[in-house]
Amino acid sequence: MRCPILPPDSQQCPQRGSECRKDFTDADEARDAYKIGMKMTGTKHRKYLKGARYRNILFDNAYVLDVREYGGIVNLNIRLDDDTMSIFKVRDLSHEFEELEVIKKFSESSNKDSEARCAAGDSGAMFAFGKHNRVKGDYISMKDKSMDIREYCVVSRKLLDKYFREDVKKIINADREQGITASKSMGGNDGISAYCLISRDLINAAHYDLDTTVSITIFHEKIKGKAKDWFFVLPNTVMNGRNSNKAVVIKLFDGCTLCWDGRKIFHCTGRRDIGEGNNVYGNFWGGKVYR
Repeated sequence: MRCPILPPDSQQCPQRGSECRKDFTDADEARDAYKIGMKMTGTKHRKYLKGARYRNILFDNAYVLDVREYGGIVNLNIRLDDDTMSIFKVRDLSHEFEELEVIKKFSESSNKDSEARCAAGDSGAMFAFGKHNRVKGDYISMKDKSMDIREYCVVSRKLLDKYFREDVKKIINADREQGITASKSMGGNDGISAYCLISRDLINAAHYDLDTTVSITIFHEKIKGKAKDWFFVLPNTVMNGRNSNKAVVIKLFDGCTLCWDGRKIFHCTGRRDIGEGNNVYGNFWGGKVYR
């Protein structure tokens, strides 16, 4: 696992004690700390450093991409270490008012105890819905009948089919290959996957996913336009040309939607100032292994 071109500016430093956190302003110093931390405590499969966060991003080492400056559509053709290609898709869906209103209403009502990422050292909350696994069945969130998860799933499918139809099919087919289909509550044939995740105010460590397909996430805010420092970070992805020494950082905003293969592309979410009284959300869809 190579050290990120853009290292996290805030890290837990196990070499200084399990509770030690240090904020960095120098990229080289941050990389050195990251290397040591990964050797001591880094995870084997998802390859992340627990508690590593991007808050005050070291912008001298970053290339910030705002899809709104490119007509709302960007496809990044990323060459991987094995010389294969992976497409990272960025779309501005902020004009899809009707569908986003339904998605926002559901996301912002997710106020139960966080059901995921609790031991990963992340900041913020993540809520899981739908099928947990074959043994446990559904996540406990599905017992809350006051939340209209079906409408949320069906509307999300309707919206994402407009822009990511083939990617949605991949997610659905990956579930079916395991003999899994979305329940009626999760939209059935009109939904997407048998489970989904909603994050709130998430800051997580850069990592690889263990999913079975590409992932799609719709981002939005409680108060539109208030989050000034909210990013999706690709710490080891660089642009060709004069910015080849800078990692790609995608500016997030209300309606920004991403589709990528997290099994192949190192990634995370970072934030700093999202504004008083505001919350930022990510609505995640993808395939997973149902054990």
